[in-house]
Amino acid sequence: MTAVPVADPDTEVLPPVERDRKRRDRHVVVLATIMFASLCLGMMTLYRPFVAPDELYQFDRVIAASHGQVLLDPTEIKISPASIAAEAAYVPSYQRLGEPSIDGFQPLNRGERPSFADLGGNVRTDDPNIRSNYMTQHPPLYYLVMGIAKNQIPDAEGLPVDQLVFWLRAFNVLMMLPLPLLFFAAARRLVGSGAVANAAAFLPLLLPGLARSAASINNDNLAILAGTALLVLMIRVMQGDDSRRTATLVAGVAIAGSLTKSNVLILLPFVLLAYGIGWLRHRRVPGTPTILTLAAGGIVSVLWSVRARIVFGDFQPDAMGIATATSQGPPRTAADPWSAADFFRDVWSVYPGRFWATLGVLEPPALPRTIQLALTAGVLICVVYALVRFRRVRPEMSLMFAIWLVLTIAVVGRAMLHNMDFVALPGLQGRYTYIAVLGLLLPVAFVLTDLLRQHGRWSATVVAAGGLGLSLVTFWVIVDYYWLPGGVRLTFGTVREAFGYIGGFSPWPTIVTAGLCALTAAGLVVPLVLLVRRTITASTTAPTQTELPAGTASVA
Repeated sequence: MTAVPVADPDTEVLPPVERDRKRRDRHVVVLATIMFASLCLGMMTLYRPFVAPDELYQFDRVIAASHGQVLLDPTEIKISPASIAAEAAYVPSYQRLGEPSIDGFQPLNRGERPSFADLGGNVRTDDPNIRSNYMTQHPPLYYLVMGIAKNQIPDAEGLPVDQLVFWLRAFNVLMMLPLPLLFFAAARRLVGSGAVANAAAFLPLLLPGLARSAASINNDNLAILAGTALLVLMIRVMQGDDSRRTATLVAGVAIAGSLTKSNVLILLPFVLLAYGIGWLRHRRVPGTPTILTLAAGGIVSVLWSVRARIVFGDFQPDAMGIATATSQGPPRTAADPWSAADFFRDVWSVYPGRFWATLGVLEPPALPRTIQLALTAGVLICVVYALVRFRRVRPEMSLMFAIWLVLTIAVVGRAMLHNMDFVALPGLQGRYTYIAVLGLLLPVAFVLTDLLRQHGRWSATVVAAGGLGLSLVTFWVIVDYYWLPGGVRLTFGTVREAFGYIGGFSPWPTIVTAGLCALTAAGLVVPLVLLVRRTITASTTAPTQTELPAGTASVA
């Protein structure tokens, strides 16, 4: 099959009608970004400090990096006594199963909340009773970036710890804000500007786990940004862009991602596959400058992990240690041997919830099981539909979905190895596959636009409305579990009681917290209203049609 190349939308000279359309599309991306940012803001407001997977240890390593402790070997530093004291002061309970609910605790008076400096600052100890900071098993780039960001906050370590955590979370949200633009860019690369690309911009709203991750201190955030950008660049490559400029971008993003988290290395072989697809399509071998640039980027990308393999015996050494691993679940004994049937039953039980959104540490709470399964079935059906129907972009979609699938298999496999020695499943995290989640979600925009036929321009509105609905369900689940006394369920009649607890534990005065909640609501609802209005009042002149890749349908 001979592929039909898509014109480069960044350099193509467009007539006035198309320029106007591109301007409107940019407005759609802005609306999608505002909605995603608002979802993240809501997550920041509803979670107390450190109530996120690994956030205490991520916070501690950011603090260490801000003091120059950036290039660390696994277990080189222990978690600081100040971080341990901050956890004790600000998180009396993670409210896991069997632990008291929020009414069992009293928030500290805001004037008495300690700062990191009050708790001892970045002082490290060799005390064998203190656990190592197992975030030292990861490459250093995220911590370098966040350490620099933390040092831009005036008197950062003199702030109450909950306020410092809030601002560090805000930096993470900023790090993830390009996602709607990247999703839009991926779709536009495939079918040009129009309904599919507009709908793609809102796809991050369909995965609440992205906002949950963004609203916490988490090195996955920079890895997700790098992974998504790398997939967008792979699309360019598969469409025949073998320029040195694109190769330089590919190399730079690959280096940044691999120096953030080792799972990004899984993407590197697929970069070569992308160039192979581009060569087969266009019968053009990349030039020597491109090949040398990619080779240099690949070598630099693997240096950190190759060193770890040579020195510590693994590409990502386990810095958790027996004490930390045991705290998450006891070691297996002869009386409790590992069972494949039990393991995969547990995977089926918990993984869909952890993929769509890890709302607890790790659970409960979780999205309702029916929603988890409906979302899982829906996106997988869309993937199959898209691969069958949209022939022209089948290579791109196949490669991107394959990346996500390989990452999922790797996550389950690594969790299985851990589960053979320990009862718990801490490594079974859906967010580890988010670096390639574009490949799973992008077909939704294609399929929805195709099914709407002549009403395809409404696809962005439908995705945004679905994202709003899912966001409301997510907030409801969080508040119902974390912010009400035991036995009390969230209803419209108990919202005021829940807000009383939220305001009491918030880093900010109650009026500011109320303002953040109102801003979250406005940021989710107003863009959707504007999007509906934009769709209704769209130009009545005959729009340029954007052909769907199967050649059998077109959308406005």
